[in-house]
Amino acid sequence: MVEEGDPARPYTMTGMGSPIDARRSPRVINKLAEAQSLSWFERNMIQTVTSPYPGAGRSVFPGFVQLTRFGLPNQKEHQDAHWR
Repeated sequence: MVEEGDPARPYTMTGMGSPIDARRSPRVINKLAEAQSLSWFERNMIQTVTSPYPGAGRSVFPGFVQLTRFGLPNQKEHQDAHWR
């Protein structure tokens, strides 16, 4: 895009610190995910948006569930990082 002078090119690019292929270096969260079936995730992680909230009736993976599930396997590590 830069070489072509595209006016829609981004001014910056952010690289996120995550493994490209998590299977090459699995962490606790990867191992937990592999130990469960897709139907388990659908039953335990997905919730329906209730009225009167926008998107009522949609199935979602709520942010509070994501944060809770992400932090539990490494709780001490996350607490220490928070206090640092």
